Amino acid sequence: MSILRQKSAFYWLPSTNIAIDEIIIKFEGRTSQKVTIPGKPIPTGFKLFALSDKGYTLN
Repeated sequence: MSILRQKSAFYWLPSTNIAIDEIIIKFEGRTSQKVTIPGKPIPTGFKLFALSDKGYTLN
């Protein structure tokens, strides 16, 4: 996977319209880091932040 990231970073240049987006990864087990946000398509899971550009998640 690291080779794929290295090649992507070499060949792809981000545009000026990048955004920070929140992502929820579905998880229904036991943990203190789980969040619940009613009204979301995936209401329960881990909340992460991602750097996005043109519909693609960068990191």
